[in-house]
Amino acid sequence: MKKVGILTLPLNDNYGGLLQAVALSGFLSQHGFEVVFLKNEYFKNKWKSLVWSAIARIPFQNVNGARYAHKKRVLHKAFIKNHIPRRTRTLRSIEDFKSIVKQEKLDAIIVGSDQVWRWDYILDGYERYFLSFVDGSKVRKISYAASFGKPQWQAAEKLDEVSKLLADFHAVSARESDGVAICQQLARKDSQLVVDPTLLVKPNFYDQFLIKAKHVSEQKTLLTYVLDEQGKKKDFINAIHESLGTDYAVKSLGLQSDRTAPEWVTAFHDADYVITDSFHGMAFSIMFNKPFVVIGNSHRGVSRFTSLLQQLDLVSRMVDESSLEKYSVKDLVSHKIDYNEINTKLQLLREKSANFLMNALEATR
Repeated sequence: MKKVGILTLPLNDNYGGLLQAVALSGFLSQHGFEVVFLKNEYFKNKWKSLVWSAIARIPFQNVNGARYAHKKRVLHKAFIKNHIPRRTRTLRSIEDFKSIVKQEKLDAIIVGSDQVWRWDYILDGYERYFLSFVDGSKVRKISYAASFGKPQWQAAEKLDEVSKLLADFHAVSARESDGVAICQQLARKDSQLVVDPTLLVKPNFYDQFLIKAKHVSEQKTLLTYVLDEQGKKKDFINAIHESLGTDYAVKSLGLQSDRTAPEWVTAFHDADYVITDSFHGMAFSIMFNKPFVVIGNSHRGVSRFTSLLQQLDLVSRMVDESSLEKYSVKDLVSHKIDYNEINTKLQLLREKSANFLMNALEATR
């Protein structure tokens, strides 16, 4: 086994999606594999792609988010080039994917991680995320930490089709326990639960991204990374800040942030307390041993949080966005996390997940 392709959602404005791709690529490279990143894009015909590309470059507008997405691509371009150096041409159709598998002579393809199996995210060509373009008798088909994003499979009419596609996989794993249950529903009883790639690598993997502060502040930092801002969340954040005290300054990130990926990672690394409603915000808080509170985000999927928190006995760190007023802010702030215990549990999950992936890549059919 030498050459492995990675397929994930298009890398646009999502810091977590970008960093999990870099982490998985880095992990495989560390273990001696040649990694080829399949440059996945949303399926559009050639002329529609050209039109949207032109619109995206027009300043002072943001038609259907095109300008915003373009600015994010420009922002992350250097980081992707440096840390995912081996990428294919842009792939916009099943025919493109079939062609690249032959051209690259791949030994295996890994689909994952992140919400690559969330139905409402993949409607533009869901078959590719179940590797329909790959002959399983010639190329190993593996899912690593694939997420459905929801506790149930959302497209009942596709059950038989997707079950047949998954039957051709050499190994199947999911990021959430709900995902494992869905895989079992789709006839993969051997599906395993593994950690997100951002947690598969050890914390020192991220040392290469950290930016040294030019000025050291005496104030501590309350970092907020909140994707869906609304009044109740703002009130909750203000209450946490008030409880922490004036020694803490608030630093806010969000979907509209113009921070680079290294700046984003550094913000979590340097934070003294974190509030987030993001799965990867939670993951990096745990990775860097930060006191944190995660706000359960029902729209984006709560099981993404609870599955990992349950494995680490950290469920008490999650609050429900629909009833934030019922929680004792004082208790949340005063409760200390025993990271010696958490790190031991996380290392066991990391080793189990690494063993799954290495066995999937190295075993024969």
